Amino acid sequence: MRENEKPFTVKYKLRGQWFWRTVKNVEGDVRLDRHLLDNKGDPAPWATPIRALMLVNGERLEVPMDGTMFWYCPQRHRNLELRFNKDANQKVF
Repeated sequence: MRENEKPFTVKYKLRGQWFWRTVKNVEGDVRLDRHLLDNKGDPAPWATPIRALMLVNGERLEVPMDGTMFWYCPQRHRNLELRFNKDANQKVF
């Protein structure tokens, strides 16, 4: 986690589930495509993309993205804005 960034909260609801699950103290997330390989070692066309949530304590939670709904708190947007502003060295809206 970079300086001035704060942990945020993510809620997700798996397909067919009624209730939202909450994950707190998330420091970052990433989408991973084609994480499964077929018997030849090539990316499997049937592989489901996943959203990996990195927690402050170093753990990683992987959530399948096939029909999953995600909700991110506003702090995630502020973290991304801070990161883009620093990387681009200009104001990003």
